[in-house]
This record gives sequence, C-alpha cells and structure tokens, in this order.
Amino acid sequence: MSIPALIIGDVTLQPTQRLPTSAFTATPQRSRSFVRAEDGTGYVFDKYEKYDITISGLALDTIPGLRRLAQTPFQTIDLYSIVDREEILSATGTTSTFFSSRKMRLDDGNLNPVVEYPIGTAVTNSFITFVNTNSIGQISLSFNPLAGTNNVLIRYYPVHIGVLTEVTSDYTWNEDEENWNALFQEI
Repeated sequence: MSIPALIIGDVTLQPTQRLPTSAFTATPQRSRSFVRAEDGTGYVFDKYEKYDITISGLALDTIPGLRRLAQTPFQTIDLYSIVDREEILSATGTTSTFFSSRKMRLDDGNLNPVVEYPIGTAVTNSFITFVNTNSIGQISLSFNPLAGTNNVLIRYYPVHIGVLTEVTSDYTWNEDEENWNALFQEI
C-alpha cells in the first residue's frame, strides 16, 4: 500500500512535502459516565469520543494554506487521515448495511476500506459498496450475514470533520525549511 497524501481542507500534502520527519498523533477525548446498580454491578456509558489530532513535520515547501485554514473563523473542514482505523460493526436482525463512526477515505483506490466477514476473512470488493453520508460511512454488502454471526470488521482510513485551531511554524532561512505544527479538533 502506498503512503497516502494528508488532506486538510483544501490543502493536500504529499508524502514528499512532509519528509524527512513528520508526526500525526490522534488523542481521543471521551465523555464517559460510570454508574453502579444497587447490586454492585458497574455500568459504563460512552457519551461521545472525539479526536484532537496533532500534526507536525518538516516541510520541504512552505505551506501557507494551513495558516489560512486556521485563520478562517468557524469553518469546519475535513481531515483525511493517514492512519487507518478498525471497527467491529454488529447488525441487529438480518441486514446487509453497516455504518462506520466516521466517513471513509474513498479518494484513492489504494485506500479503500477492507471488510472482513467472518472476521479474519476478507470480503472481495465486488460484494461491497461504500458510500459517505454527512458524517458517517455506509458499507453495503450484496448478501445478508447469517443471524448470530453478523459481526463485520472494517479497516479504513477515516475522514474527520472539525476545525484547525492552531498552526505554528518556524522557517529556517539558510536551510529553506519550515517546521510546522497544527492542532485539529474534531467536532
């Protein structure tokens, strides 16, 4: 698999633009509550999970588009991740449609999601259709998984929706290099 381009809003950074060093760190911000029943049983309720994504690197070209994105107030943008994500999706009843928690990268054929059903066995792409809606991805199989064994594993590159809250850079004149850092917060 090729190294994917990092896409932040309308700015595309090819791998050669962020080499020789770069970092892409996703930190989940979770809201959870823990409650105990009268019999002592504990219950965990996940309310939401959003990501703060720190992106940094050494750019071989200056990247003025990132500063422009950070300075535009209240504009949500898409961040096309370069790190894949894995989810186990379960369907109730008989269905052939599953929904991922985030949109999926469908911009590059090399980055298409991989679906396993049963888990451990990849489903060929001729049996799958991928579509993105407003904020989630939809996976449609051309068959209904068997009842009781309808867990599907999907491995995909997510598209995060959020805002670029901070961009800092340090340009070295004599080396014509720009170190930059960006903070993206998922909404």
